[in-house]
Amino acid sequence: MNTSNCEIMLINSTSACTAAININFFKHTINITFAGNQESVLTYWPFSLSMTTTFHFETKIRSNMYIEYLCLTEDKCELTYTMNILSKLIQNFNFAQLFDNFSMVLYDNNRNRTSVCRTKSDNIEMCIRRCKLSRTRSNLEQICDENEFNNNSLKVYFGRALSNNNNRINTDSVTYQCNRNFCNGNDAMKYVDKVIDVEMQQFAIQLNEASLTNINSLIILCIIATRVLL
Repeated sequence: MNTSNCEIMLINSTSACTAAININFFKHTINITFAGNQESVLTYWPFSLSMTTTFHFETKIRSNMYIEYLCLTEDKCELTYTMNILSKLIQNFNFAQLFDNFSMVLYDNNRNRTSVCRTKSDNIEMCIRRCKLSRTRSNLEQICDENEFNNNSLKVYFGRALSNNNNRINTDSVTYQCNRNFCNGNDAMKYVDKVIDVEMQQFAIQLNEASLTNINSLIILCIIATRVLL
């Protein structure tokens, strides 16, 4: 089997452990980098996780998931996390189905540039290019997106951290540009949020399983993942 699509890099370090995982489900590639991070926020946090999944509706080949995990919890904690999250993604994450589910309410390949959008104060506005929605835990923005360099896409971000006093810190956000009528309205937003909660939220939760420190096991898992993606 050709394993050229599976890349693993190891960098020795005495600082916080870091794993960076970049998965392109349409190109069938997985790139993994392990390294130390001298400027880490982990002075105060035993671990930090950021997971960004981007769906590019016009050029879906660019769609990807990028995970960055930093930890000080145990030796080779980043390797343990990588083994666990890749196993979980291989078994349960259906990227192609998610892409279709989101496209159904956000993107129409046959539409012209004019879209009917929700804007502030629940007003309705004709937007020349596309609608936009940005949401965090404390803020919601619904506007027209007239930037000609943007495209129709959805970005889902999960941020997780654990402080030294065991306080869990969540910084989640959703941002999308879309061209279906009312695609940034409340009904579409509720649909997107439900799909995220049911199908994606589980992959952002910290895993606490036994350590698997043999790098050969990770190489084997990466090969299996490449086969599944193909």
